[in-house]
Amino acid sequence: MRTTTLLIVLAGALAADETRKIDPIRIPAIVELNNKTCPVQGDEITGDDHVDWNGVRVRLCCPDCKPMFLKEPEAALGKLGLKVVKDGDKVVIDLANTTCPIMNKPVKEGVTGDVDGIRFHYCCEGCDKKVKKDPAAALKKLGYGYIPSVVDLRNAECPMSGKAVKEGVFADKDGIRVHFCCPNCPKAFEKDPAATFAKLGVDPKALKESVR
Repeated sequence: MRTTTLLIVLAGALAADETRKIDPIRIPAIVELNNKTCPVQGDEITGDDHVDWNGVRVRLCCPDCKPMFLKEPEAALGKLGLKVVKDGDKVVIDLANTTCPIMNKPVKEGVTGDVDGIRFHYCCEGCDKKVKKDPAAALKKLGYGYIPSVVDLRNAECPMSGKAVKEGVFADKDGIRVHFCCPNCPKAFEKDPAATFAKLGVDPKALKESVR
């Protein structure tokens, strides 16, 4: 009975994926460094140019700086006071903060914790649990921004109109990103997200657990 039920659920999910062209992928959390100076050329940041690298968003002074940053990311991040720690294929960005983001006290040597590939330094062991519970608040205290991880449905068809989605028009809800054809559709989605997820054949909780 369980096998039959599972097959029915999978068949329904596959059908939804086929008709709505859903191809879920997890987008990792991003820490916005909010740097005011370009770490490549040293110029003041005046536009929206940036590069995302191993969980951090670095603001740049111009598009030409992106390839230069990617050529020597460790050196560029070092100019911003950050360190790159490598362990095999794993890369951790060490914030090298000297003040604990929880207690506002000087950090203690060797007391650290990693959250989404970002290393924090603390004044005591207990602070790590609080940062893992609310990384956004901890990062804000250190002057950084935070964009939580989401599962992007990458749906090609708008669940509201059935039309092709437009690039850059999307909304995040319950950790799920849905794309739409126009700015009005996200507003309708916000009013009744459950109905939209139902149209797409998506169970937010189950999807987030399955897409790692």
